[in-house]
Amino acid sequence: MKEMKKMSMDLFTSVEEAKTWVKTNSKTGCICPCCNRLVKIYKRKLNSGMAQELIDLYSLSFNDLETKFYHHTQFAKVSGGELSKLTHWGLVCEKPNTIDDKRTSGFWGITEKGILFVENKISVEKYIYLLDAELISYSKETTNIIESLGSKFNYPELMNSYAK
Repeated sequence: MKEMKKMSMDLFTSVEEAKTWVKTNSKTGCICPCCNRLVKIYKRKLNSGMAQELIDLYSLSFNDLETKFYHHTQFAKVSGGELSKLTHWGLVCEKPNTIDDKRTSGFWGITEKGILFVENKISVEKYIYLLDAELISYSKETTNIIESLGSKFNYPELMNSYAK
């Protein structure tokens, strides 16, 4: 594993100097000189797996206008948090959790923006930047559903399969 950058501090190092150093080194990863934790900004792309899960959620919503939220096991092919990243783009929302012994509800709904994205009516930012799973910023570069799916998907054929 790669050794993380560390700043050597002494009694005369200011907090502002430490903050500037962390900001400069957070893209590649560093250890915060104040709290000794890893600080790294992750660049996440709206990828084909996310786009596919969004389309699968769309198809459930398209065929059932009564239900607003679906359990991830009804449409997500892979677990691992990719679906939850779509909240940062405003494409999905999670049903509030009402069970105390669970971290999340596991139920997801597609937003109006998500519907427009799946229908290829809008583009969204291609990348997000996360620090400790919190959104830091968006890229200026945008993408649409077709580009997000990549070359292994035929968008018209995929969408026609849901319109039955």
